[in-house]
Amino acid sequence: MGEIDYFLKTGNVLPTPTLVERLECAKEHLRLLWEYKGQKGILQSRKHLAWYCKEFSGASELRDKVSRIESVAEGCELLDRAMSELQVEMY
Repeated sequence: MGEIDYFLKTGNVLPTPTLVERLECAKEHLRLLWEYKGQKGILQSRKHLAWYCKEFSGASELRDKVSRIESVAEGCELLDRAMSELQVEMY
């Protein structure tokens, strides 16, 4: 359910996703683009992944790296590493 639909049905605002949740969503987006479009999906995902990578330490460097990925594995590895670093910073 989308944010607007949720609000209209419940009257409540959904909480903002955490940075880790946002990057998990980016991984799912990458996988789905690959499944749907193959290599063309990888090329499209570069732009989309960059949108997820903002407002945290190291985001600029991560955006640069995801804008050049060649495979799902490479993208997932970068996102996993970023999530691990974010979780370490939280504690």
